[in-house]
Amino acid sequence: MAEVGSRVRPPQQARSRLTLKRLEDAARIHLAEGTWESLGVAALCRDAESSVGAFYARFTDKDALLMHLSDTAASEFEAMLGWCQGDVENRHLPMLSRVRQVVAALQRYVVRHRGVLRALLDQRRDLPWETAVAHTALDRILSAGPDAPPSERRHTAIRVMLDALAGFVVSHRAQRSAEPPDSEAFTQMLVRYLG
Repeated sequence: MAEVGSRVRPPQQARSRLTLKRLEDAARIHLAEGTWESLGVAALCRDAESSVGAFYARFTDKDALLMHLSDTAASEFEAMLGWCQGDVENRHLPMLSRVRQVVAALQRYVVRHRGVLRALLDQRRDLPWETAVAHTALDRILSAGPDAPPSERRHTAIRVMLDALAGFVVSHRAQRSAEPPDSEAFTQMLVRYLG
């Protein structure tokens, strides 16, 4: 029985958890290479070495799978920001180190989840960083320490960072071989602006 508000019926047994993981992994692999529209349930199940019945035992439909992958990506995004925020506060990092750390973490995140993020864009869904929680966490990272820039500059820098992430997802959709932007050059540009 699915939990109220959940997108996936939670597996009860180890074998069921393994089947769910195989379905998730197969979907991520397909989305990294293909499009959401080209992802068929039967082909996904074949790639996951699972049955169509096993898919529908977990998801009500293909859209529920995308929302489950989106929820997973959003949870990972929030955890990554939480780690960055804690590290910045514990080590009292200067602005350059804070921005370098956040840019590198955001870039790794987008590379890891680009297929799911692209599918969300294609379906006109919100990206994980389009939340007040994400903006607040990024603002806390940039405002930690005595060298904190004014609020207006922090918010502009956050918007630039997040727009750059979305731009990479879009460019990767157009060119499968698109490389992420040069993180050090981007970091230096943001620090100069914040400075």
